[in-house]
Amino acid sequence: MGFILLSNRFFAYHYYLFIFPALIESLVYAKHLKHGKFSVKVTAFTIFAIAILFYIGTMSIFSANFRNYVFANNLQHRYHLSLHKQFPKLRSNTILYLDGGAGSYLAGGQSHLKYIYPLPLQRIGENSKFHNLPCRLECKIQALRYKGKYVILDEQWFGGNEKNQEIIEKIKNEYDLVGYLHYVLREWKIFGKPEYTDRILGLYARKPDT
Repeated sequence: MGFILLSNRFFAYHYYLFIFPALIESLVYAKHLKHGKFSVKVTAFTIFAIAILFYIGTMSIFSANFRNYVFANNLQHRYHLSLHKQFPKLRSNTILYLDGGAGSYLAGGQSHLKYIYPLPLQRIGENSKFHNLPCRLECKIQALRYKGKYVILDEQWFGGNEKNQEIIEKIKNEYDLVGYLHYVLREWKIFGKPEYTDRILGLYARKPDT
């Protein structure tokens, strides 16, 4: 909780650690009531536990899946529609998504990788001691073997700090940049107003001769 307050940022999973103790506290309270006992201390902790569970539920709805993809105005909505007019088969294609999740939200096509946003590749670099984890190797091999029509890449998110250069090099050699996907990243704060940042993803189409 201290980390959350100090960073003034949150994701829903920051609060998942509270679920187990909250459930235990609720069971303890129920046991006390069953035996006719009443404790102000236990009651207070139980109310706190229920409040935490309620907060986790609401944050999961409003923060986890929807926090990043906010159409700030009608202009973005019109751009979204024009994207699918320009690439009408985008939704019907299997796409290699190499971004934090906004690509699949905007494009709508099925993910080539097991993960819609490939965290095993984005979080673990080649020089990490965990670079040989099965989930990362599987994801990397799938990405390098991809021969589909479209790739959506957030180079800053996916290739920062010299990560995943082999995959990025493959994309630059085999695909052409044909468009951009715009969205607004909303950062939820505990104190103060949320921050909005414009983000751009690259849409790549396979070169005819590859």
